[in-house]
Amino acid sequence: MQQIVQNTLLLNGRLYTLNSAAGWRLRHQPVITLEGKEYRSWNPYRSKLAAYILCGGNNFRFAEASKILYLGASYGTTVSHLADINPQASIYAVEFAREPFQSLLKIAALHPGIIPILEDAGRPERYAAIVDAPELIIQDVTQGDMLRILRKNMNSFHSVQCFYLSIKAGSIDSSRESALVISGVAEQLEREYGAVEITDISRYEKGHAIAVHCRKA
Repeated sequence: MQQIVQNTLLLNGRLYTLNSAAGWRLRHQPVITLEGKEYRSWNPYRSKLAAYILCGGNNFRFAEASKILYLGASYGTTVSHLADINPQASIYAVEFAREPFQSLLKIAALHPGIIPILEDAGRPERYAAIVDAPELIIQDVTQGDMLRILRKNMNSFHSVQCFYLSIKAGSIDSSRESALVISGVAEQLEREYGAVEITDISRYEKGHAIAVHCRKA
């Protein structure tokens, strides 16, 4: 058993987060109890942030940030684990599709720090008044203009110190090899923001990588 980051364990090759809403779990989610505490399995096939950790990513600023802007929250799987890791944080969870948003609402009802926002991640001007000075952006939007979306949010929230960008190569250019597309995205990000850490997560999500950038203190 190994503690990767606060409230997160690696046990027999699986990630677990300390359940901040004891007794609740996602559908079909394995749960274990250790020393009287309940932990939920964090599935890397359903969460790119979990895949990032298991594929060697080692920047864990999401565990420290008090205010997180999550773009593309979907059904709320990753957001729920972020709430386990950092239960004191405010997590602004933006999702555009109504069906997954209904699931997100149910999860938010059990986790006081999650603030669900039904809105287009590419239109930060529509939710800027709701989001209070986020320190960190986590973006998991599969649209081809994912860089434009990141850029607009970075320009809208000058408080942001770090971003985690999920890159889906096929959404940007399906005619080229994924590695070349991801390399091109990394070059663009470095020109705009500086040094970027790229972690290949294709073991769990084919053609995907996570780009992480944090401003120097």
